Amino acid sequence: RSRLIWTGSAGSGNPTVAMDLDGVFLGEVRGVGLALAAGASADIGIRIQTQSFISTRDSLFDVEVNGEAGDLKTAIKVGDGLDANNDFHVFQQVVVGGYTDYGFNVANTQIFNLVFLDCQANGFAPGSATASPVGIHLAAGTLSWFGGGGRNHTVADMNLATHGNAPVIVSGASFSAPSRVAAYSASTSSRIFSAPISCTRILMRAL
Repeated sequence: RSRLIWTGSAGSGNPTVAMDLDGVFLGEVRGVGLALAAGASADIGIRIQTQSFISTRDSLFDVEVNGEAGDLKTAIKVGDGLDANNDFHVFQQVVVGGYTDYGFNVANTQIFNLVFLDCQANGFAPGSATASPVGIHLAAGTLSWFGGGGRNHTVADMNLATHGNAPVIVSGASFSAPSRVAAYSASTSSRIFSAPISCTRILMRAL
């Protein structure tokens, strides 16, 4: 696996992104580890966004993003730019850790049919001076999550917004320490538990 070390600093204004897939069609990132150097900072590790051109059907295989040595807010984000057809991406065996906001963040409404296979979002260990609030954050769009899981988040391992008939599927995942999955209505922001979730080990409780 190739290892990339980010040594830059997050600034004011536009987000600082270590690897930006902007307007990429059928792109593939495979066998790459992205880490922050000691003292380095970034708003986002890897971002997939649509600006002048549509980003669609991109794939990340065997990728790791780790910000523990520096200051990383979000490990992987799908969103920003234009809210248009940023969809059909596949993430397989992608592991993220060492973030202070989100492990995976799906942020725009026109993000549909993302597929996650055996991916993990691992927050900072309990007792660490730094905390990771949310592992997988679905603010908009839809996803299917199979296998993998998450742990060590202070708010929720997985925070899901449901959008009417849009599919949100979680199956065969394992969440622990603490094991919390929340589903809420994107239109009303009210907390609900009606997302179609079928997991091997999951504890659902109000936050």
